Amino acid sequence: MTPTEVEQAIERTGAKYVADMASLYDRISAELGKVYEGQLATKDQALAAHALTIAELRRRAEVAEAEVARQKAAEDKRIDAAAEWQRANNAALGVQRAGSMLRPNLEKVADRLDAAKAVPPIDQPGQQRTIWERVLARLRGEW
Repeated sequence: MTPTEVEQAIERTGAKYVADMASLYDRISAELGKVYEGQLATKDQALAAHALTIAELRRRAEVAEAEVARQKAAEDKRIDAAAEWQRANNAALGVQRAGSMLRPNLEKVADRLDAAKAVPPIDQPGQQRTIWERVLARLRGEW
């Protein structure tokens, strides 16, 4: 074997080695690509499901907030109507005007306001009031 033949054999072996490595790289890349594409598709599906869940939760929160606002408006309307009714009763029973607020003549009205139960003013924050306590609080100027 001559040095030229040895050199040619080395070049052929190197070329075959490079071709085998390129083929192996292409095969591994294709297989890994399939695995990653599958993982990405799964993650995309999970993200889409989360987006739908978030959208549904937002919609439900908006509906709940609208319902709370509607109930609060209805309660305020009832309280205003009750306060107006109480003012009319106070006027019929004899109310004295003092400044910008109506002040009932308590001697004449005391037995009619809440004879069954004395309604103390609410001092503690967070303490719940009945509708009549709220009406009386509005009349007293506490609210």
